[in-house]
Amino acid sequence: MIMTKKEIKDIFKVLEQFKAYIGLADYYIKLNADYQDLNSNLATISVNGYEKEMELTLSIDFKNLSVDKQRNVLIHELVHGRICLYKQRLDKLASLEEEDLANDLTRGLELIKNK
Repeated sequence: MIMTKKEIKDIFKVLEQFKAYIGLADYYIKLNADYQDLNSNLATISVNGYEKEMELTLSIDFKNLSVDKQRNVLIHELVHGRICLYKQRLDKLASLEEEDLANDLTRGLELIKNK
């Protein structure tokens, strides 16, 4: 089921209102304009931290929620997006630290070899 222009406008109004508070002001949020069957989930968000993009998908059940509940779901998904970004950054830091350690050990082994 495809969203109406009013539904899309109302959703983006909430997203724009809250994304800066969550630290996502410079992120582009795409909205899948087709309600999906997400089993028991009301929404999902996927994150591409390298491109500063997120994609939000809403379930068919989202349409039947009260305005307050819809707002809560949208804010909740923004928070999930922020958490995903933190995880991506931690993964990157962890791999950098591992690479630094490997480089240090390699340099140490090279010193031994040259003695």
